[in-house]
Amino acid sequence: MSNANIVLKSVIKNIDDYLTKPMIRSLYDWNMTWNDNELVKSDMRVVAKGSTALIQKEVQSQRLLQFLSLINNPMDANMIKRDKLLTDIAKSLDIDPEEVIKNEKELMDEQALQQAILASQQGGQGNQIPNAGGVAGPDVGNGTPPPNGEGPVGNNGGLPL
Repeated sequence: MSNANIVLKSVIKNIDDYLTKPMIRSLYDWNMTWNDNELVKSDMRVVAKGSTALIQKEVQSQRLLQFLSLINNPMDANMIKRDKLLTDIAKSLDIDPEEVIKNEKELMDEQALQQAILASQQGGQGNQIPNAGGVAGPDVGNGTPPPNGEGPVGNNGGLPL
């Protein structure tokens, strides 16, 4: 990723060095010379930090992702505030965490839905009656022995062959 941003970093550095810094410095000098308000006048130095901030943000993103990979094990899972970490990673990558990370309510709703589905599946299996109404169930053969020669032959629920 850092190699792909080399051109972008050099452009931002040039904007800092040849546009932002000289323009702010000129405005500062003009105010020091011509402004009548003495409260505005002070001793300052103009420092443009666009490229430095970009590099710092990229390094921070890499460190957060590296930390996430280090703690991705069961021993560390209960010691980490994973939602906070994922939010910080999303912010460092310029992704809105509100759009991609589920909040507490969404997590609770999803968990309740999964539990309801699981309960309905478990409850539905207990109500099934095998071979009810003369319909052949999944365990009933078709009158021929299985390939290994073991087990019941079956005859489609007692129907004549």
